[in-house]
Amino acid sequence: MLGTARLLGQTIGAALVAMLLARYPADGTRISLMVGVGFAVVGAVLSTLRLSSAGSRGAERVRVQEGQRLKGE
Repeated sequence: MLGTARLLGQTIGAALVAMLLARYPADGTRISLMVGVGFAVVGAVLSTLRLSSAGSRGAERVRVQEGQRLKGE
């Protein structure tokens, strides 16, 4: 599923860049980069919204006992 999502994103991105380069021959590269930055910012914001305070506190409750450690640690 991850591979399919990655391939779909690459395909749509390449088609969008080709469309912008065909529509705006002089400024297509700059516009394509700005659109890419916009998608990256939206993705970063959505990813940040998924974080919760409960998830960061969950690591505090994990305790490693001496018997649980692997050799060499």
